[in-house]
Amino acid sequence: MPVTARLSQKFYEKLGEDVTNELVNWLNAVDATYQGTLRELNESNFARFDVRLGERLTAMDARFAAVDGRFATMDARFTALDAKLEQRIAQLRGEVKTEMAQVRNEISQLETKFADRLGQVKSDRRTVLPRLTPGRWPGVFARSDPHLLTPRPTAPKLVHAPPPDRRLQHRRGV
Repeated sequence: MPVTARLSQKFYEKLGEDVTNELVNWLNAVDATYQGTLRELNESNFARFDVRLGERLTAMDARFAAVDGRFATMDARFTALDAKLEQRIAQLRGEVKTEMAQVRNEISQLETKFADRLGQVKSDRRTVLPRLTPGRWPGVFARSDPHLLTPRPTAPKLVHAPPPDRRLQHRRGV
């Protein structure tokens, strides 16, 4: 801490030059000793901190190495799982294609059978229905049921009238 010029002048006036110089030298020596001691203390504290920090960093490096090992294991497992999934998907695609081909084949067969059956029904209708007249099969068709061989009539279409115009009713006073 710097000493002002006025204070320094008063020291020299009151104590004299020799005593004041001695006091200044002693205070500078005490200050230098304290500064050295403080520097040594700071250096020893920093050294201890540096050792602790090194230990902690070594422990953290070991932990990170363990985590890296776990990630490597997980990467290997994911790679194996990915390969397994790709294989299973390819297998399922093949099965689906096979099943779809079978379904298409069955549908084609059904369409063929249906077309054959439809052709048989059309030919049977031409040959069987004329024989099934009410007069030829009295036990099967009674004469009172002629509608069995005729198409059913469709219901007449109803035509709806538009709703009445309410504006006209209000004008008329209804």
